[in-house]
Amino acid sequence: MSDQNKTPLSPSPAQQARVATLLREKGIRLADTSQTIPTRPADVTIPLTADMARIWSLHHLDPTSSAYNIPCTWQLRGSLDVRQLEHSLQALSARHTILQTCFPEKDGKPVQRPATPGQISQIDLTTWPEVRREASATQLACDLIRQPFDLATDPPYRAALFRLDTDQYRLLFVFHQMVFDGPSGHLFHTELSALYATSGQTTTLPALPVQIADVAYWEHNQAADSQQRARDYWQHQLGEIIPLALPQDQPRPARETRQGASESLHLTTELSTTLHTLARTHQTTLFNVLLAAINTWAYGLTRQQDILIYTSAAGRQQAELQPLIGLLARQLPLRTRLQPEQTFTDLLNQIQQTSADAWAHQALPFAELMDFLQPASGHTPADLFQMMLIDQHTQSTDLTLPGLHTAPWPVQHKHAEKFDIRWSVRQTQDQITLTLVYKTDLFHAATIQILLNQFATLLSQIATTPNETIKDLTENFAVPEKQQTRDTKPVQQKIAPSTPLETDLVNLWETLLKQQPIGIQDDFFALGGHSLLAVRLLEQMKTRTGCDLPLAILIQAPTIQQLAALIEQKQPQAHSKYLVTIQPKGNKTPLFLVPPAGCGALRFAKLAAYLDHERPVHSFDPQGLNDDTAPHPSIETMAAAYIRDMQQQQPHGPYLLGGMCMGAHVALEMAQQLRIRNETTALLMVLDAGAPASGPSWRYVPSCATKIRLQKGIIHLRQKTLHKALLTFLRSRVWLVQDQLFLLRTGNRQHYQKLKSAHIQTQLQYTAASYPGTVALFQSHEYAQEPYARTPQEGEHLTRWRSLCTGTLHPYVIPDITHRAMLTKPENLRILARQIQDSLNKAGT
Repeated sequence: MSDQNKTPLSPSPAQQARVATLLREKGIRLADTSQTIPTRPADVTIPLTADMARIWSLHHLDPTSSAYNIPCTWQLRGSLDVRQLEHSLQALSARHTILQTCFPEKDGKPVQRPATPGQISQIDLTTWPEVRREASATQLACDLIRQPFDLATDPPYRAALFRLDTDQYRLLFVFHQMVFDGPSGHLFHTELSALYATSGQTTTLPALPVQIADVAYWEHNQAADSQQRARDYWQHQLGEIIPLALPQDQPRPARETRQGASESLHLTTELSTTLHTLARTHQTTLFNVLLAAINTWAYGLTRQQDILIYTSAAGRQQAELQPLIGLLARQLPLRTRLQPEQTFTDLLNQIQQTSADAWAHQALPFAELMDFLQPASGHTPADLFQMMLIDQHTQSTDLTLPGLHTAPWPVQHKHAEKFDIRWSVRQTQDQITLTLVYKTDLFHAATIQILLNQFATLLSQIATTPNETIKDLTENFAVPEKQQTRDTKPVQQKIAPSTPLETDLVNLWETLLKQQPIGIQDDFFALGGHSLLAVRLLEQMKTRTGCDLPLAILIQAPTIQQLAALIEQKQPQAHSKYLVTIQPKGNKTPLFLVPPAGCGALRFAKLAAYLDHERPVHSFDPQGLNDDTAPHPSIETMAAAYIRDMQQQQPHGPYLLGGMCMGAHVALEMAQQLRIRNETTALLMVLDAGAPASGPSWRYVPSCATKIRLQKGIIHLRQKTLHKALLTFLRSRVWLVQDQLFLLRTGNRQHYQKLKSAHIQTQLQYTAASYPGTVALFQSHEYAQEPYARTPQEGEHLTRWRSLCTGTLHPYVIPDITHRAMLTKPENLRILARQIQDSLNKAGT
């Protein structure tokens, strides 16, 4: 397909001008692109924009999540000037100050403050066996992609450079969505390319008129009525909406995993050219043609005429915003009310007007748009996030570095999918590619393939007979019988409040969630609650009750009944200092799990959902996780403190104990101290942990940075007068870099560095005695395959645990997974839960 036959997905300047003329004729004016955003005054508190605040709230609901991490990965071949790349990145982050900004809280609200600029991590893999370098770089990159950001202290992007050979590199950037969107990717790579070509001289780039901090201050202080026109439009546009009855294979679960998968549809050159011709004939964009086609497709599947599809707008209407890296893009809901008797071309004209209207009113923050969503009775706003269409080609993200060949680096990683079905469209040289990303909670791959085939057939019909009616175009649509599952929600009896506090909370929830009735056992998130509503809920609860609860408490206590109980106790978990109940139900012997270094009880929340629901599950939040209290100085004192809390729940044994990483050492020490008290431990479960040394050991080093420096310095050790055996040992311990990167994903990040460092120090000091009890050792495939493994099933960890445990040891290996994924992926959690149940059965509990 030649360039002259291509039609842009998004409006060209000429088309935008035509849209503006049409809108002015109807009395609607586009945003004033000449309006000036002033620079902020000096020494003022800088708030977040409304859209940044929304992402900040979502992040703080689950600070261990990497759902809002955006990776950019590149392969480089040639002569790379690493120092020049470093200087270019430094100049770029100094130019766009949002890239060296952190977001701590002040008076309970997030604010913007300068952060220490990030440095590019350099990891030399040239000393590794050649066959392992690419896989190791990919593994380390995945870890960095999934590593959560500490928004309160860290810069919101990280960079890593992996050297595979003298002229082979892999380059990784990871941005938090707080500071990055689609146009930002184009700007970042374009400016980085320009700066590298000029040795970091920013004088070659035009000066930025404002920074994102100026935009946030201006937005926060502009007149209240400046966006009233947009509010009026969206309030009228987003009336009562019935969710689409898409052909799901499974009902929507109360708690979704949001796991996503994708299938692609490559249109032929002939069909691609015809669709472009259709767009030009009707003086519209390819985006609108595809949007009309998806609306037709949705009608054919559901026979519903009121269809809501989201898209993304750049949010850069004002000239000052266009050159800025930052979160400015806006999600826009495009609502279509089609008629079966209208032709496709009529629908296309209707959708062109709908798109123009939405683009004209894109200035309203998405948080306010959420308030206008009015789902039909019996549904929640979350039910309306079903379909999205995004344009992936409006701005290229090519990286061009002089003297180097650059190409995308395909690093596969999973992310949380927010929409049931998300269409994305990309144009290559001669064809259009459509990718359909879907939630695996709802759809099977076979169903998606059937739906894509139907869409391909529909596009062919539209291309040849665009004047056919919607009814005729979809006449032969048939969903296979097994795919006709509707999105039905389980019906349960609403339990009425029994106390004044519960009544007050029910009224508050019904007002915020716009639903009636709500029972005291209804789940906040299952009712459609989201981060912004959670913030409002807790603020109003604080006003009414005087109880200041953290945002993450809604994960532990998502029902009115649970929240009321916490408020009546005056503080969460008031009955114990460290113990956190994850799963309270059941009469079986409870299970007590100790989290890894720097982590809290939330680390085991997903695992508990897969365990026997007749067995209570408890964990511990370490001292110093949620406040500035000094962490426990030793494994022994931590174990003693946990035992005190544990015995409030279960005064006497036999006990079931377990722990992951450092937590396994604490659990081992708890079992040892219980023996001294003549209490029995029926089972000690060890999850991916090295055995503690029989004396103080230096195999653990106190920080991830130290480990990375150690790994980088291995090649230089040849020049030192270091014993050859020590060099061999250090080489074999390079996996510790990965181990620490895994651990960086977990835990409450607010006090992470101090707490993590203290916990590692306790490991340095801990001396373990032999243990005569029963131990179940659960190892990821990665842990079982250590360099010193004598067999494929037995690695160094198993060998050391065998020497430490003089009783019975049951080893388990979870195949084909990494340490990091043991407690995150549903398929791994299911396997681990079955193995835990097997070990409990062997222990007779």
